[in-house]
Amino acid sequence: MKWKAMTFNLRVNVDSDGPNAWPLRVAAVARTILRHKADIVCVQEGLYSMLRDLDPSLGHYGWIGEGRRGGFEDEFCAILYDKNKWRVEGGETGKPIDYIFASPDVAIERIEVDRGKYEGLYPSDHYPVCAVLSK
Repeated sequence: MKWKAMTFNLRVNVDSDGPNAWPLRVAAVARTILRHKADIVCVQEGLYSMLRDLDPSLGHYGWIGEGRRGGFEDEFCAILYDKNKWRVEGGETGKPIDYIFASPDVAIERIEVDRGKYEGLYPSDHYPVCAVLSK
């Protein structure tokens, strides 16, 4: 079995980012995720409102997670997943993710760093990283 995992620091929404502010990057972030066709995307620095902004463009992705201050408050370390391939057992949005682990027999076949710009913008201040994994 092979699957693709991606990490993505969304860069929290702050007005001081000016031309790189979140409202101008939403489409670029969605296109980045869709281009990589990741099965699982682990995001950080995403506020609840930012994750909701992505929902319309990422229709076949669901997500779970909790803000670092609990519930829907503050930044999320959320997990997006392709609903056509994966389902969540025992977790829900706004609740903590207890643990995530990989067994020692999971191999990393390839890692890619996306340094691309989308419509002249980098989707974040950190490059997204994708890995192809197999078991």
